[in-house]
Amino acid sequence: MSQLPDLVCLPPAGAGPSIFRDWQRSDPTVRAPSIPGREGRFREASAVDLRRLADRIAVEIAPKLRLRYGLFGYSMGGTVALLLAERLAAMGRPGPEVLFVLGALSPDRLHQGTERLHLLGSDDFWDEIARIGGTPDEILRDPDMRALFEPALRDDFRLCDGYRHVGPGYRLSCPVHVFVAKNDHLVGEDSATDWARHTTGRTELHVIDGDHMLDARSFAALNPTLRELWPGLVW
Repeated sequence: MSQLPDLVCLPPAGAGPSIFRDWQRSDPTVRAPSIPGREGRFREASAVDLRRLADRIAVEIAPKLRLRYGLFGYSMGGTVALLLAERLAAMGRPGPEVLFVLGALSPDRLHQGTERLHLLGSDDFWDEIARIGGTPDEILRDPDMRALFEPALRDDFRLCDGYRHVGPGYRLSCPVHVFVAKNDHLVGEDSATDWARHTTGRTELHVIDGDHMLDARSFAALNPTLRELWPGLVW
């Protein structure tokens, strides 16, 4: 049996590694790095910008990362995944065998999706979150739940708004699979063309049911799909 690869998974804005917990229960290849300022590391200061976040993740995962690996980036995590690949390459590691992105604007367009969102008042902020789609009603309707999630969301939208991609910059050489939900009001099917600028490999678009943030069942169903698309995961 050949060595299993790692699938390094980066979460969307406001989330932490626990979003991939169900994947990890059924798939030994999934690695979900902990994020400073999130979940179990909530007492730590958040990253100043996305590049520094990717740098910190690279330093922490590199010693345990298998030689063969792929990347999965959810929304904001798509840009973090590309920056992580760039940082790992600078450390002498080989590039990823594949990049999967879900609901992710390309790095050169990231700031356009949530521009100045982090500066809005609380009510307007949550109106925009509802417009983007996919946030459960139990969060949108519950002031206590909103208060719990708002700081992390605001902080990550600040990171997105402050990021500017300097092109052409680092490019992958692997396939990029771009997943876009039919009811995503933030990321359209043209994002596949945008992501194609960031790799010399092929880019494939996959249109799926759902909103920008998928419900739990739809998200769980993605993992087997990734295994079908990346033959390296089959053992």
